[in-house]
Amino acid sequence: MVIGGGLLGLEAAHGLSLRGMHVTVVHLLDTLMERQLDAQAGALLKAALEKRGIEFRMRAKTQAILGSEAVTGVRFDGGEEIPASLVVMAVGVRPNVELARQARLACDCGILVDDTLQTFDPSIYAVGECVQHRRQTFGLVAPLWEQARISAQHIAEIGVSRFSGAVNATQLKVSGIEVFSAGDFAESPTRESLVLSDKRRGIYKRVVLEGNRICGAVLFGDTREAARLKELIAERADVGPIRDQLLFDASAAA
Repeated sequence: MVIGGGLLGLEAAHGLSLRGMHVTVVHLLDTLMERQLDAQAGALLKAALEKRGIEFRMRAKTQAILGSEAVTGVRFDGGEEIPASLVVMAVGVRPNVELARQARLACDCGILVDDTLQTFDPSIYAVGECVQHRRQTFGLVAPLWEQARISAQHIAEIGVSRFSGAVNATQLKVSGIEVFSAGDFAESPTRESLVLSDKRRGIYKRVVLEGNRICGAVLFGDTREAARLKELIAERADVGPIRDQLLFDASAAA
């Protein structure tokens, strides 16, 4: 059993399934990878993984892991119990800021840093999953390397760079299922969505625009445009002249 239907949880579930185990994924919400996918893409991912033998318990809250010397099962909030011989927890991380608070550094969800990764104490820099920059925390490696590079430049006094945040991008390939998301794709009265949905081929694409700029994108089944969309989001490019091409492979259209 895997508790957590996020990116790492699904990768763990797939790995266990490949080893011949019967796997059930328990997820608190009704959409898999809800931070990276919208409801439609999450439903497609769930259906595709079910075809590969993985079972799901959605909107299920784990109350207790059963067993004294070894795991024997899991109990849910409503009292239901199901057997399990192995439980993998993949429920995310939270910044541990206790040491920073003791040092009297300003903290919210994480240690607050500016664009140079400097804390409210000018002699202390912070990088990684423990920091909060412009209300955002980070759990992927790419922005953490960028933070380390920028803070090192300032500490060594060999350059001046600023961390402007990161385009949240996720690319997943599990058992031949291709999924990509980037940016902020939440609905808003000021935004519009361009959508391509082909259920027969298992393809779903959604590009979210605010004005003529892309603020987010979700791709399922066909991720050939992932790199281009990520670049357009990061550059905040005006896509007005090419908006009718955003859902299609640029190389095929050329």
